[in-house]
Amino acid sequence: GEMVRKGVTDVREQPAYSVAEAAAYLHIPKATLRSWLLGTTYGKGLKKRDFSPVIRPAQTEGQVLLSFFNLVEAHVLSAIRRTHKIPLQQVRPIVERLRKKSGSPRPLATERLSAIGKELFRDAPGEELVSLTHEDQRAMRLILDAYIQRIDRDDHYLPVKLYPFAKVNGYTVTDDRRAVVINPRVAYGKPVLVGTAIRADVLRERWDAGEDIAEIAEDYGRNQAEVEAALRFITASPAA
Repeated sequence: GEMVRKGVTDVREQPAYSVAEAAAYLHIPKATLRSWLLGTTYGKGLKKRDFSPVIRPAQTEGQVLLSFFNLVEAHVLSAIRRTHKIPLQQVRPIVERLRKKSGSPRPLATERLSAIGKELFRDAPGEELVSLTHEDQRAMRLILDAYIQRIDRDDHYLPVKLYPFAKVNGYTVTDDRRAVVINPRVAYGKPVLVGTAIRADVLRERWDAGEDIAEIAEDYGRNQAEVEAALRFITASPAA
């Protein structure tokens, strides 16, 4: 059955991913992800400043481990940082305000979010859009849709599946193709080929070992395009 840790029964809350793994799945530099999870120190001497974490990892004792919910938070945060270039110092107070406003410990994963230009908004159903940065700033509504649409949710708007983007020639490709899915209830939450329990890293290992894509696809009863898309997702086998 499912592993239960400290009374936590929801598999989505449990520590499951190392920083290296999560960074590889989401195409985020390890150092960046680590600073989101553990905070960072800037400057020296009197100018030294500490920034607290933006995401609270499921496990910090010993090895830092992320839960599936943490993975979704990092996915959304990478969209805010990447798409809207909002500086992290600005994102942190926004996330704190969101926490207070929503009562959710993980607003990046559980709240309906939109962004307008460089402003981040809470987009609650039936509510006017509330600016969380400059209250009166009117700007073009740019929605985090590309990233938000990669998350399947349950009736409580809690994430159940994440469809990470592929990476081609060093760039994250935000197309609509859903080749790989991370589902905490399938293959222990490792990325798998959509609609299967076939692990993307296993396909990658076979390909790295010199096997032909046609051969691999035939073995699993999938088409070559599906296998190719999965290989594009895992650009390199992540270190555990």
